[in-house]
Amino acid sequence: MAWCFQCARSYVDGETECVECAVGLVDREPMQIEVLGAGGVDLIAYELQEWNPDVRLRLEVTLSQIQIVHRWDGASLMIRDEHEGQVDEIIDEMERAYLPTLDPELDHVAFDFKGWSDSLRDQVSARLGLDSITHEFDTEGDLVVHAEDTDTVDDLIEEFRTELLAEQRVDGTDVLEGLEVADLLAEVFIGAQRLAKNPNDHSAVLTSVDAIKRLMNTRCPFGFAAVDWFAIRDDADAVTSILEADGDDDELADVAAALRDRLRPVV
Repeated sequence: MAWCFQCARSYVDGETECVECAVGLVDREPMQIEVLGAGGVDLIAYELQEWNPDVRLRLEVTLSQIQIVHRWDGASLMIRDEHEGQVDEIIDEMERAYLPTLDPELDHVAFDFKGWSDSLRDQVSARLGLDSITHEFDTEGDLVVHAEDTDTVDDLIEEFRTELLAEQRVDGTDVLEGLEVADLLAEVFIGAQRLAKNPNDHSAVLTSVDAIKRLMNTRCPFGFAAVDWFAIRDDADAVTSILEADGDDDELADVAAALRDRLRPVV
């Protein structure tokens, strides 16, 4: 088993990164907060949202190796107050080594990150780190970089904008997990496959409409990126739109085939 040290989600062997937090996994199950605070000890929290996810993973590994008990709450690290001095030194050392600050002598540019999830912010920060672009998140949550890196950061943010828009869309109300998701997608896939072959298959029409309605009312399941889930829903919606409008058979066959092909890798 492997675990996300930030959210404590467990994964099967072979997985390397948490789909929610975009951080690397560890082979040690995170400590429960009740255990960390057992006996009424005082806890201290470090807000490390501005850190690159890889650096937070380095800190997690370091604390585990020297056996300092701790617990993460997202990107916030919690420790017992008895370890404050030692952890302060470790954090200061890592900030000097891995988190270069902006040069005050250079011009800076701020990018508005309002509406971005913590996961997407972490992914952007990780990419900037890989590209050796010095950056910070200010107190307003905006991304600040050197003016000379503006064009590069513009291009990077544009790469993430599609996923941002997907995250901001209104989601469904039903929550499905595991086999429930697999069964629903398989039902939609079979209906789409039948309609792609024969758009006049009335049984397939009824099956597809019912399954797609349930799909459209389902929240993005665990394990799916928002952008991928909404792409499936968009293709499914195109099928029902043509059915409800009593549209052209060839057009229906085309959009059904597109939905079938979209689903093929996940069913």
